[in-house]
Amino acid sequence: MAAKKPQYPPEVTAAAKAVRAALPANAKAPGLKQVAAVAKALGDDRPAARAGISAAKLKAWAAKGERPKEYANMRPLAREVGDPFATARRLAAILVALEAVREVT
Repeated sequence: MAAKKPQYPPEVTAAAKAVRAALPANAKAPGLKQVAAVAKALGDDRPAARAGISAAKLKAWAAKGERPKEYANMRPLAREVGDPFATARRLAAILVALEAVREVT
């Protein structure tokens, strides 16, 4: 009997799909587990505000690799998430996706 896959909230599944769109094709996108960990760490906070970087800079970092000077502001959030696959550019892409999904809902 096959193991049942864990169910994630609709916000997480929608954000995981949006992460793939935020990153370029040659970048490996984080999975549902990483998106769920970031969403849990954020709680009800706005992603850009919690990261300490503007949404526009997060988008540029995720899409083009333009790391902002304020990237160190995201380190406490990355530590709180605690997933090595949800750091730096991938974390920026997850935050952009969560921001977009939360704006829609």
